[in-house]
Amino acid sequence: EVAKVTETLGADGRILLRQSGTEPVVRVMVEAPTTGQCEMLVDQVIEVMKAQGHGCKEAGITREERMEFMNDV
Repeated sequence: EVAKVTETLGADGRILLRQSGTEPVVRVMVEAPTTGQCEMLVDQVIEVMKAQGHGCKEAGITREERMEFMNDV
């Protein structure tokens, strides 16, 4: 799925999956031309991870808080 997202973004963005060294989580980070495309691609990768049986939780933050943080970065 990462390869698909990379191809979709082309030179306009990037994706990074990073396993935490201190927590049992994988961070999915996407840079895209628009917030909407970013949200869509992050959700797409998370859905594939869930379908493959990987647990997935939002670390206690709402989608709005996550997007606000992403906009501040």
